[in-house]
Amino acid sequence: MDRVFPRNLTALAALQVAGNPVNTRLESGVGNCYPGLEFDQRNLDRRFFPGLVFEFSSNTQAGAHLVEVDRADPDWSPLSFASNPADRPDTATQSALAAVLVGDTGDTLRQGSWFLASIAQQGKTIFVQDEDGMVVWRLVRTL
Repeated sequence: MDRVFPRNLTALAALQVAGNPVNTRLESGVGNCYPGLEFDQRNLDRRFFPGLVFEFSSNTQAGAHLVEVDRADPDWSPLSFASNPADRPDTATQSALAAVLVGDTGDTLRQGSWFLASIAQQGKTIFVQDEDGMVVWRLVRTL
């Protein structure tokens, strides 16, 4: 049986190598779920709702934590969908959402600690407030 001989220092190292970030370790990769990926897809899924940025953590039973209200989210602009008009939401909905999140509601969401309680789509609601963050991420991912 032929052996595999790693040719890079990260693969050879049995422990953390000084100077290498922790995400260079093999165990920090997402290759088990998405072979060949060089980045963590969850970073893109943090912005599943226009203007809101969530953090999915497997260390809590709180689901998804709201970490930022982004006043400059490009999804609020109809121009963001110029190259893909099939994905463009209703312009009135975009404008209303931007007005709400830039106004008093956005200011309220910036204060305190907020967590996602439920996800609703096409008349069906899933309550996620007591789920692990990775379970919530998976549900968001399948929307």
